[in-house]
Amino acid sequence: MIVQTVSTEKIRRERLKKLREIGIDPYPHFSSRQQTNVKAKEMMDKQVIVVGRIMGKRGHGKLVFFDLVDETGNIQIFISQKAVGEELFDLIDLLDIGDFIEVSGKVFKTLAGEVSVHSSSFKILSRIEIS
Repeated sequence: MIVQTVSTEKIRRERLKKLREIGIDPYPHFSSRQQTNVKAKEMMDKQVIVVGRIMGKRGHGKLVFFDLVDETGNIQIFISQKAVGEELFDLIDLLDIGDFIEVSGKVFKTLAGEVSVHSSSFKILSRIEIS
């Protein structure tokens, strides 16, 4: 039996192409970051804008959690389809581990006690390099 697998590189190239086709610049020239991840963790119940590299991605239906890492540390990002809308939520499937994103939202603590940002929006800042 021959099993074919799609290479990670091919998947990443297809996702990059799709982003461009729908009019999203995967390499914008600016960010509106206002807080580092460590500073954001100290701002319970306040609006923040953080930036970082996606180092973990977990989905649960219409909810997704990202582990976002910047130069100061990591913070969990909570994204719900209800909060960001269906169109933006669908972009999550085009994001890969290693991509850089900007996230706007309110800092809160999950039931598990994890300080997180409840995203009201996010923006792709940079795709991972494809060799």
